Amino acid sequence: MSSPDSFETRLSAVLTVATQVVAFRSAQTDQMDSLRNRLVDQAESLLNSTGVTGVVFNATAEDGWLIPDDLQPILVPILAAVSSLLVAVLLRFQFYFRWAKLIGAAAQLESQIFQFRAHAGNYRLMGPVEDVEGGDAAMRSKNSRELHARQLFKQRCEVILRGVGSLGLRRVVTLTTLTWGNGNAASDREEQIMMLQRQPRHRYLNRLCCCKREAGSEVVPEALLFEAVSGRHRNGRYRKSKMGDSDQLGCGCLSVDEYFRLRFSPCLHDMEEDVACLGCIVKLGDLISIGLTVASTVFATFGFPFVTAVLVAVEVALQGLKKHFAWLPRLNVAIAAVEDLRCCELEWNSAEPLPKRLPNMLNQIVSSTEHAKLQHVHAATAGSSALNRTSAPE
Repeated sequence: MSSPDSFETRLSAVLTVATQVVAFRSAQTDQMDSLRNRLVDQAESLLNSTGVTGVVFNATAEDGWLIPDDLQPILVPILAAVSSLLVAVLLRFQFYFRWAKLIGAAAQLESQIFQFRAHAGNYRLMGPVEDVEGGDAAMRSKNSRELHARQLFKQRCEVILRGVGSLGLRRVVTLTTLTWGNGNAASDREEQIMMLQRQPRHRYLNRLCCCKREAGSEVVPEALLFEAVSGRHRNGRYRKSKMGDSDQLGCGCLSVDEYFRLRFSPCLHDMEEDVACLGCIVKLGDLISIGLTVASTVFATFGFPFVTAVLVAVEVALQGLKKHFAWLPRLNVAIAAVEDLRCCELEWNSAEPLPKRLPNMLNQIVSSTEHAKLQHVHAATAGSSALNRTSAPE
């Protein structure tokens, strides 16, 4: 079964060739026959390269090759507009496909908000969890619920990271031939987290205490703290975290302070960079669109139908591409919500419950992605099912 991309590519190629055929046939010159033959050869080679077979070009006037003069100025802009609109539609389909997993993550996050509020109102989510095997049945039930609530919170953070922290922005911008950043940053970050999870807690606490003693102040340089956590050096400063009894968590467990520092901070930095670049793309697209509008008007006034059709086609394609970035303000809202969530400085070993404003922040993140469902319902369904398959509990 052929993929939809190949069919769309072939259809776009056929429309492009048809536009060129009508445009060249509109020109009344002495070299019409040679132009016609070269155009037929070009069209056949293009169709053969895209896998389209069975298309035969009739090169004689008796077979209907000639186009009536009264239809020539009408077919040129029509075919050009159809071709450009098809390109815009293909781009939007790719856009919806990239948003599918994000929409599914937002849908799951919506369903978990109510559960999160229930757990935050009834259980201490952040106290030390005792052995659930010991004690009476009531204590085992209570500790099991607390442990389950804490695990739900961590899974919820993972959903936010997959849905909002990544967003596929770099893949979308790559579509516009703009690339930046290190493609191995995500894998390096996962390696750091896995290394920290495998590291015994007492070794980590010893290295962290050494960094605190070396700093000798209430503010620990992030270069020392991050080097203690992951072995890498970075610039900046972070507040000290209260890690007094975090060894009760056992090996292979990240505190919330470590979790936000190692996961949310890099994601937030990448999102801010991507939004800045996308803002420049939107402004540049506006300038180019205005220039094309003025140029197409001038050429249409002086009687250049083919150039006018090309300019209009490019302008329509740019307008379709610009719609991809219409969610930019909502993305800023999501970034603000993630920033607020990161600044909470939550800790697993704290006896206090989770802040009451945390559900509001999660609701902000959900509402910032909700508009995608209104644009494409089927993509939401596909994304939700795909996410359920990939993130099923082990």
